[in-house]
Amino acid sequence: TRFRTLDAYLMYRKPLSSTAALRFRVSFISSLMADQYQRSGDYQPANGTGGEVTFDWLPRANHSLTGGIEVKTDGGHTKFIGNRRGWSISPYFQDEWHLSKKLTITPGFRYDSYQIQDTNFQEDQFSPKFGLNYVLGPKTAFRASAGSSFRAASVTERFISAKFTYFPIIPNENLKAETAWSFDLGLNQQVMKNWFLDVAFFHNRYQNFIEPIEEMDDHFNVFVQFRNITDAKVTGVEFSTRSDWWHNRLGIRANITWMDAVDLSSEKFLSYRPRFQGTLTPIVRFGAAEIHGDYRYTSRYDEVKLYDLDDRVPQHIVNLRLLYYWQRFQFMLTLNNATNYHYVQLERNLGTVRHLKFTLNYDL
Repeated sequence: TRFRTLDAYLMYRKPLSSTAALRFRVSFISSLMADQYQRSGDYQPANGTGGEVTFDWLPRANHSLTGGIEVKTDGGHTKFIGNRRGWSISPYFQDEWHLSKKLTITPGFRYDSYQIQDTNFQEDQFSPKFGLNYVLGPKTAFRASAGSSFRAASVTERFISAKFTYFPIIPNENLKAETAWSFDLGLNQQVMKNWFLDVAFFHNRYQNFIEPIEEMDDHFNVFVQFRNITDAKVTGVEFSTRSDWWHNRLGIRANITWMDAVDLSSEKFLSYRPRFQGTLTPIVRFGAAEIHGDYRYTSRYDEVKLYDLDDRVPQHIVNLRLLYYWQRFQFMLTLNNATNYHYVQLERNLGTVRHLKFTLNYDL
């Protein structure tokens, strides 16, 4: 199987006054998945487009209002999903309210409506949220948040019909959207002038969680299908730190996350979820150029869906980035998986191999 992906992103900000502004964002992604040994015209890219308009307004010194609407589409005509397309429209609103110099609250909501083109299928969800930030001292801040979320099954998850090396994936047109409640507690501490620490506890409770499920038919053939799990939870702790020295010429970014992800219907750990993840990013800056090195660690999966007797190993991925800034341009050259470390995200399907990526950003 071969993959090709094209991403494009554009954002424009238009000031309306000293207290108001509009932001416009458009995005486009095109991905092609095909058999490298065939040249059939059945293989066409799946395209997704999106657009967003956001209005920022400061009606008072202690209020910062944000509202907008986002529209997204996904799907297209491909060998694996047929001629399918889904689209969503999502208005949202948020008020960042400074009750005092120490206390800030952030209420808000988002409304999602998802439809599949040329069908009667539609799902809608109202999702409230609430955040709180309290400054405990000149170098310490506490935060808490709670909110609900919604994710409709993509047309790929719903309609995919594909044969991989060892197993087929079959469609499930009855998939329901995932919904969740998320809770977060965090503490940010400034240790020194250029050294910050952050620790956060999170708990997410999911309904109709979408997972790939494997089964065996009457002829002992294994197949995979995306299905809804009734109830699941993901609880964890994340620690991160960042620091810069030598007049900002050297920097370090690091984080590590412990996670307990459980299917509550079976009390098993969720498949393809690591218990530990971490990244370490040293940075060197000289003039208009920067060099970044990323080391990413992912612990061995406790649970998989198909071949649980196969060897499973942790992931040790090294990425290298070279950035250069010139006027309003940012040039970035990335060498992903620089050591060409071999691993799998899904059993018997090799993960991303070493490759180069070039990115160009322009700030309007």
